[in-house]
This record gives sequence, structure tokens and C-alpha cells, in this order.
Amino acid sequence: MKKNNRNILIAIIIIFFLSLNICSCSKAKKEKKKEDKSKINIYTDIKDEYSLNIIQLGIDSYKEKNNKVEIIIKNSINQKDISKYLNDNKDIDLVITNRNNMLEISNKGLLANLNGFYNKNDINNRFYNIITAYGMKGDKYFGLALVPFTIEIIYNEKYFNSMGITNTNNKVSLEELIKNIKDKNLKIPMVIPESMDTMEMLSIIFGNSLVDNRKLESIYDSGGEKYKEFKDVQNFLDSFNKLIKSGYFNKETFERGNESTIAYVERGEYPMAFVVSYYNQEMAKANIKVLDNYKILGKENTPVVLVDTLISLTNNSKNTEDATDFIKFICSDEFQDKLADSGVIVGNKKSLDSMISLYPHIKGNLSSSNMDSVVYIYNLPIQMRKELKIEIESLSKGKYDGKEWSRIIDSLYK
Repeated sequence: MKKNNRNILIAIIIIFFLSLNICSCSKAKKEKKKEDKSKINIYTDIKDEYSLNIIQLGIDSYKEKNNKVEIIIKNSINQKDISKYLNDNKDIDLVITNRNNMLEISNKGLLANLNGFYNKNDINNRFYNIITAYGMKGDKYFGLALVPFTIEIIYNEKYFNSMGITNTNNKVSLEELIKNIKDKNLKIPMVIPESMDTMEMLSIIFGNSLVDNRKLESIYDSGGEKYKEFKDVQNFLDSFNKLIKSGYFNKETFERGNESTIAYVERGEYPMAFVVSYYNQEMAKANIKVLDNYKILGKENTPVVLVDTLISLTNNSKNTEDATDFIKFICSDEFQDKLADSGVIVGNKKSLDSMISLYPHIKGNLSSSNMDSVVYIYNLPIQMRKELKIEIESLSKGKYDGKEWSRIIDSLYK
């Protein structure tokens, strides 16, 4: 009997310790599961501080609602070859970059097709056409544009009156206006993204209506012969050179401005300036005018909408569900409203309508823009855009031979 009691006691002790061990393991597993977080790895090479602040706001706002998701930014500004980086780093889920890079890496099969995402989230109806146009290649969507902006020409009304320009509804010639200011030895500041210089921006302003963007995008990276058949870029460079040679402007006519430029124009220290619409709120408060009715090279100006920041999903993503959820949050009405409330111009129709201080023609430019309004330099392979920038710089120094486009093509395909 004593032996049986002893066996029973031993059995009870063993069961007790087994129960403790099972409970401890279960608790440890639960705690580990609680501690584990999903990870979204984002690669970005964006340099513009304004765009980076919006990206950070998006990340912070998403994490407030999804505290079990960890977002890791892999900022590789000095990385020269984005395709190589993505091939070497298979853990990247999302890419935030410009259209030139988006086209290149989608061409190499490194980005996921977002057509299904666009349809499921009604992007084409909720956002302006220009937003979807920037993320499109052929008939597929590979990215979503984040921060659209326009280039506004602001001016001091008193100065314009002194120049005899009293009615800007008469469609003044932009090149004549610039020449008038240049001939008085005055500077024209440009408040533009850090990724661009003044001459490249000027080539966009004067060249975008002369280049068939749809055709340029359709021959993307299709070989030297196809590009040599495309004459629009050289035709524009010819016209650009004539303006410089005829004394309308040169590199010294322009200088890089900053957030104080608007106040300087208001005080009359500068007669006019080119300013990105990032500063819409500051422009609305200042006693300045916005020139929205002018001609370029004898043609009516067409809206130019720039987007330097797009978000894309990689084909290698190991966390597609969370990565897609992040993009969904970024384009949600909730987050787009938050941006609009803080003064950021957005491509979401409903959110833009809620903005109180917004120049009416900025909204008009966004709503009337499409693929034709995509900046032509964004439809070039990365190397060709770099070479174009070099050729434009040479033109500004008086160097021209009519073979600029051929050299640009040969830099990539010879």
C-alpha cells in the first residue's frame, strides 16, 4: 500500500512539473509571437527634403495604426545602379524613386504589376489622370505617384505695370518677358526640387509642349535606331539654342531660390520667379500675382505637372500583404486628407477639393493633365537623361552643333 501511495505521489509530482513546463512554453511562445513584428523594407533614393518629409509622415501615420509592423528604410543615395541593388538585396518590399528609375527596373522585371491594386482600390476614379500616368508603362501600372507639383510663375504687379504689362490676359510671351528682365541685368530665381538645376527646369518649361511624350514613352529603351527616328528632342534643342543665341536668356539669367523668394518678389526685389507649388500656402498669403496665361515659342502654354516620387512593389517582396497594405494606406482618403489639411497639394480629387488656400488654376492644371503632361525627361532611360542634362549645360555656354540628340543616343547604344 505504501509503495502504491509512493508511486501515486511521484506521478502527481511529474504531472505537476510537466504542466509547469507546458505552461511556460506556451507563455514563451505567446510572448515571442507578441514580440514578433512584420517587416516592410523600403528602398528610397529620393533627395528632395520636401518629398522625404511627406514619406516620413506617411510612415509615421501608418505605424500609429499598425504598431505590429516595423518599417525599415534603406536609403542608398550614393547607389549608382538601382537594378543591381535590387538584384543583390532580395529583402526589399517597396521602392520609392523617380519615374526614370521606375521605368528601368520595371523593364528588367523587378517590379510587380499593380493593375489589380489600381482596380481594387478604384485609383483611376479617385485620383487625377496625371497621377496614374506617372505610374504607367505601356498598359501596365508599376507605381503610384505621391507628390505632384506644378511650376508657378509669380510676379510683382507693380513691376509688371512699370514694364507696360498691365493685362496678363493678353497671353504674354514668356521668352519676351524673360528677355525684358535679363536686359535690365536682373536675376530670375527658381525655387525648384534639389534633384534639378535651373537649366534642366527651363528645358522642361520650354520643351515639354514640343516633345510627343506618348511616343517617347512607347520607344523606351528600344534601341538607337528607334530613338534616331524620333526628332522631337533635337528639334526642341534647336529652338532652345536659338533662344540663347538670340539673347533671350542664358545660364546667368537664373539663380536658385529658396522659401524666402516669395517675400522678395512681394517686396519688388525680384520682378518674378519660378516657384514649385509646394509653396502654395505662402503664395496665397503674399501680395503677389501668378502668371497663368502666357505663350511659349508662339504656342499656348500647356500644363506641366512634375512628380519626382513614386512608390512601387517589388517582385521579390517577401511581405507582399503588408507592403500592399502600406501603399493602400498612403493612397487612402484618410491620409490624403491629412496631407491636404497640412497644405500639401495631392492628386486625390476629394482631398484636393477640401483645400482652402489653393490657387484655382493649380487644380485646373492637375485636372486637365494626362500622359502628355508627364515631363519628357522622365520618359528617358537614366543614362540618356544624364547626357541630355550635359548637352543643355553646353548649350547654355554657347556650344551647339545640331548633333546633340545623336550624342545622347550614342552614349547608351553605340
